[in-house]
This record gives sequence, C-alpha cells and structure tokens, in this order.
Amino acid sequence: MLRTFSSFSLVFAATLIASCGGGGGSSSGSDPDPTLPITDPAPDNRPSISAVATDYYTGSPVTEAMVSVRWGNSSDEYFSAETNSTGKATLRYPDGTDTLTIYSDAEGYAEFGRTFNFDTETISVSLIPVHTSVTIGSGSENEILVDGESIISLPANAFVDADGNAFSGDIDAELTVIDPREDPELMPGQYEAVDGTTGEISNIESFGAINATFEDADGNPLQLASGQTATVRIPLSGDPENAPESIPLFYYDDDSGYWIEEGSATLTEISGGFFYVGTVSHFTTWNADRVYETVYLTGCAVNEDNSVAADVRVTATGLDYTGTSSVYTDEFGSFTIPVRMASYLRIQASGNGLLSGSQELSSSEEDETLSDCLTLSPVDISIALSWSEEPEDLDTHLEGPDDASESGQFHLYYSDDDLVIGDESIFIDVDDTDGFGPEITYLSGFPYDGTYSYYVYLYSGDGSIQDSPARVELTIGSNSSVFAPPSGEPSECWHVFDITVSGGEPALTTVGEWVTRDDCYGSAEEGDGGAAAASANEIVPPTKYYAQ
Repeated sequence: MLRTFSSFSLVFAATLIASCGGGGGSSSGSDPDPTLPITDPAPDNRPSISAVATDYYTGSPVTEAMVSVRWGNSSDEYFSAETNSTGKATLRYPDGTDTLTIYSDAEGYAEFGRTFNFDTETISVSLIPVHTSVTIGSGSENEILVDGESIISLPANAFVDADGNAFSGDIDAELTVIDPREDPELMPGQYEAVDGTTGEISNIESFGAINATFEDADGNPLQLASGQTATVRIPLSGDPENAPESIPLFYYDDDSGYWIEEGSATLTEISGGFFYVGTVSHFTTWNADRVYETVYLTGCAVNEDNSVAADVRVTATGLDYTGTSSVYTDEFGSFTIPVRMASYLRIQASGNGLLSGSQELSSSEEDETLSDCLTLSPVDISIALSWSEEPEDLDTHLEGPDDASESGQFHLYYSDDDLVIGDESIFIDVDDTDGFGPEITYLSGFPYDGTYSYYVYLYSGDGSIQDSPARVELTIGSNSSVFAPPSGEPSECWHVFDITVSGGEPALTTVGEWVTRDDCYGSAEEGDGGAAAASANEIVPPTKYYAQ
C-alpha cells in the first residue's frame, strides 16, 4: 500500500533500520501512521547511489515505488525519489556520510527498511507482495483473511484519521504475513528490542509476524482510535512443540528502529494450524518474539593472504532459532558478536566483494573465542536457492566446462560440492536438508568459455518445487536476477537458467523448464544410492547421509 510519510515522524538515528512493515510504531490511537517525505530540501549536487526495487519472489521491477534515504537525526536529513520503469531510483546524500537508512513503499507491497554501510554499489530493495488487499466498511465488524483464516478481527467504527477524527467510509486494508524462517531479512529491524524504561537493548527470536496498513479511498493513513483494540492471529513460524504457550508481542517502532514489547499472545490451535492470538491497540508490524539469553563469540577475519580484513560485516544466523545479529570488524579484523546461548548457528563474513565460507557451530553457556579466523576470498558470482518448509530438501546442480576445449563437464552438487576448475573456486556453501535454505553456490569466476547450466532438484519431502515456492537469486558482480518456478505440471527437476560465456563475457538465458531427473544429474557419476529399480540408462543419485 503506497503511502506518504510526514518528515517529523521519520527522524531516525542514522544507524537504525527503517521499517519494512506498516509504519508508525506509536501506541496512541490519535497518532496514526506517519507519512514519507517526498520533497528533498537539500540541493542535488551531492554524491548519489542507485536503488533498484524488485518483487522479492519474481525479481520483476517495481515501478512508482517511493524510496527514501536518511542520514541523521534532523527532519530535513533525507532524500526521496520514485522508481522508474526499470525499478531504479537515484538517491543523494551528503559528503562524509557513513551509514544510510533506506525505506521504501509501493502499492501492493509491504514496506521495506534496511541500514546501508556503502559495502555495495547498488541498494537492492526487495519488496514482499501483500497477501491480502481488501476494501471494508468502517461501520461494521470485519475479519481480514489470509488463505481462509482470520488474521485480524476489527470492531465497528474503530478507526480515526491523521487528525484523530472518527472515520466513516470505505477502508482499503493490506495485510502481509511474514514467516522469517523463509528469509530472516524479511523482518524489519535487527532482531533487537529496547526496554522503554531502562533503554537496555536485548536480542530477540521470532515465532512469526504480520504487517497491516489501512487507508481511506484517497490513500490517507488510518489508525485505531484511542481505546479501541483489534484481535490478531499471527501464524506460528516453527514447530509448535518448541514454541512457548504464551509469548510477548513486540511492535516495530519507526522512531527508534527497535522492537518494543507491548502485550502478549497465546498459542492457539485453529483449524489444524497454530496461531499466536492477542490484542493490539495500533497497527504496524507485530511480531511474536521472546528475548533470549545471549553469549558473545569473539573472532577474527582475514583475507586469503592472511592480511587483516577490516570493516567487513560478520553475520550470525540461528539454525535452531529464528534470529540474526551482525557486527563489523574493527581495524584489526576482530569482532565480538551476540548469539543465543546453547544454540546451533551459522556465521559468515562479507564485504568489499569478498566472502568467507560459513562456519556452523554450537554456542555454549559462556562467552567463547573462535579458534579459526573467517577467511575471505573473492566471489564474483553467487546463486542463492531458498524455499519453504516443504519440500524438505531441494538441491543445487550446476554444470559447466572443466577445460578450455569444452570436451568435459564439471558437475557441482551435494556429493561433489567444492571444486577448483582452472584457477577458479566453485563451491556450495551449505547443503540444507530440512527446509527453507538458503543453499548458496559461489564462483570466484567463470573458469572457461562455454555454457553453465543451473538446475534445482527435489531430493525429498512433500509437495513440489512449484508449490513451495522455490526462489533462485543469481548475482554476478552488482547485477542480480531472481527466478521463480515456471507454470505447467512440475517435475522433480527445474532447469532454471543457462549462462553462456564467450571471451570471458557472460550472457544469461532464462530457461524455466521442467525436465527430468537425469537432466539435473547430468554428467554426475553414478552413486550407490538406493535406486535399485532404476534402469541401466538412468543416473542413480548418491544417497544423502540422512537417508543411509
């Protein structure tokens, strides 16, 4: 839902993340969602950077999206622009700026917010389509549904306009359900909550969230009136056996950039699914979270030549909890990062066109120092595969020339996931076998001219690649492309794209076809997997560790 925000309410600290969910963290019914600044009071002769807005799932450009950057605490420290037909906007900022806060909103999409530390040439604005867009009447009780289930119950005559006046008429409502297991970056903020009394910052883990916005017919924001409440049902993100019966509710506060606790919700089974049910007095992004006990991991990051990797981002991502944390290395390449106590997690460093391999480790109940530094190396190409809870295991298959004559082929997949072809390193960072991913393939470069073909294979689990739905994001240098499964009857193998390299220059061709298992496995050697009934002409996939 495209909205405009007034400048006073977007006075963020430059190091804070702007909201990706419905604006306005205020709990007052008379202080509705703020409006995005659309006029820049400063001149246009400042440095600039590009932002490209795309649909998160398809990669299609999003036009007429409003994109705003902020860099300070004053109401005039912002610049806003609208994306063009290619989804691009040019954003300006003052000399000497270290960090920008970026905020974006577009009709039919949930809002987006991130901090940006100038570690990339183009800001990628991935917008999530709303799940429900519906017009309701203000004078009656209403239920906002997603997939036939009520997510929000609204009382009659509950809304006010920006001046606090009771609103009567049609209301345009947009609702987005956020499952952070799919991608933790779908959530606004830094998985950090602030105590409104003490100012203490705590790390949180999420069990699901929703974002809702309401407007009148002219696009003016509406908010619940003072004293009014609505019932929300947040779909559980995770296993109900591991979810708390009662959990605090947090809303994302646009003014501080943190999550703030307000109210609670109870885990409730409804129509065979599980939801956190509670009441709220205003609308923004609401998150079912809990604060977790934190320990700190201290480590170091180095380059391939063992030199210090300063000012690179280190990110820890929970594997048995949904949350992330990130810090930047100091001038000595050292870092200290908070993680959940006694948990399984993945840690990785990136920046300046370099990337380390992921380290998967278990935290203890005490602070620890990592024994090995994270080593960063050049990565020119990445292919990220992600999907939903089912099917459990989707696999990457990448095939290309293994010599200059193109007489042979390499085949990268779970059984042969770390290759050196020519002078280039090609590897799968993690083989995710229990849903969601991401499973990321990295190439330091294309070793030879020829055709490189990328496939996704359904190894195990219920459902299809199409239903999941799977998502593939290809990044070559600063250029990214997103691929969604094609229409038609899905098979177990999706031929996603080909890259033809000639004279060292890559050309991308979207294939988007359902093909056979043998196409996925290509030149891979036959394994000893359990496919005894396969014909002599079929490729027999090696069995994974969990199936042995």
